[in-house]
Amino acid sequence: KTKSTQKLIVVDADFELKVENQDVTICENKEVSITNNTDDNQGVSYLWSVLDEAGNETIDGWEFKSGDKEEKLPIFKFTHYGNYKIQLHAENICTPKTHSFNVRVNKDPEVEILPLDSACTNTPYELKDYVKYEWYNTPEAEKTISWSVTSSNSSYATFDDDTKAEPVVTFAQPGEYTLEVEIT
Repeated sequence: KTKSTQKLIVVDADFELKVENQDVTICENKEVSITNNTDDNQGVSYLWSVLDEAGNETIDGWEFKSGDKEEKLPIFKFTHYGNYKIQLHAENICTPKTHSFNVRVNKDPEVEILPLDSACTNTPYELKDYVKYEWYNTPEAEKTISWSVTSSNSSYATFDDDTKAEPVVTFAQPGEYTLEVEIT
């Protein structure tokens, strides 16, 4: 008499994909770690990809910081600002499943005040031709601007609106003034 035995693993045809990542906003050169609590006993294989804004798979602007496209828990590093989608295609022998979430990668905005001409007292001085902004992908609702002026006579300088991109400033007294703009 002879016998033969084999073990058979039966996996859930409707396994639960437990990737907990949701849409995220990060800065350039930062990482996105994956939280994936999918049951390891379900025979699941993973295939990760990154899509650009047009929905095309891309290799530009990001890299794997740890792991690779077939890892359960890869870490993604984004090196260029923009909007991306991390997508996972997971399957066992029975069922394919997908999960995706958006990644907005911000780059700090930049501002430069160009050389200023001299101004006259009590005459509105328009700054519209003297400032350059680069907002990159900062959403309009998140843009903030703050102008300030310093001098021994700073109480004699006023803005029409110190939170707009191209304010008008008026100087009531002669002197040397320093204008500063901060953006976020």
